[in-house]
Amino acid sequence: MMNPSVLPLLLASYTAVREKLLSEITYLRDGGDQQTTFLREREACLMVLIGAFAKLASLKSSLIVMMGLRPSLFHLLLTEMPLTDQWFISKHPAVHYCLLRVMHTHVSAHDYFLSNSEWLVQSNSPSCMFAQEQLQALEQLLTAKILWDTSRLGVSCVN
Repeated sequence: MMNPSVLPLLLASYTAVREKLLSEITYLRDGGDQQTTFLREREACLMVLIGAFAKLASLKSSLIVMMGLRPSLFHLLLTEMPLTDQWFISKHPAVHYCLLRVMHTHVSAHDYFLSNSEWLVQSNSPSCMFAQEQLQALEQLLTAKILWDTSRLGVSCVN
């Protein structure tokens, strides 16, 4: 469904998956059902939803992916999702890793983020700040003092 060659279908499915993804994240953030079984089901659902963006993330030089999606895939993954949030990293590490992989795929596929950066060229491009935003997110991840949810890790080891 996330096929860039069929624009109306892509836009509709992107919007629907984004809304469901953000709804699931909000549910986890607000401390929804904490039973391990339901939590794992929610995490599995999130990984499937994040994975739905993997093909889009890997497309190179697609104007639709770069400019046609609102919000851009870059901003969805980096700012709307809790990529650098302590609670997300410590309580849902598998989902966080899945999000990191898709984000890495997208950034790798679009190496123009650096060459198009306002650090190197005078630009009014929507992506001229993406290199700076990548580095800021990376800095947050590297300097975070992650407090792992030990009760959750203990449950994982027992199962």
